[in-house]
Amino acid sequence: MSLGDYILAAPVAAFLLAIITATSLYALLVDESVLHRFLLSPYRIVRLREYGRILGATLVHANFFHLAFNLLAAYAVALM
Repeated sequence: MSLGDYILAAPVAAFLLAIITATSLYALLVDESVLHRFLLSPYRIVRLREYGRILGATLVHANFFHLAFNLLAAYAVALM
């Protein structure tokens, strides 16, 4: 399945993967403070009511390997 076929077959999934990739690359290459702002911290979520961290943690990845393996896993699921 080519990239174009994937985008046509699952446009919403392709859009979400693009947003996740762009956000992670921005956080890893340009502004590392984004990682700290979106870090999944149960204490801050419960005690300080920072519920946006739950969604934010899905957008950023700790390093390039983490991002690459998650993208590979998403691609493998898409092939099923």
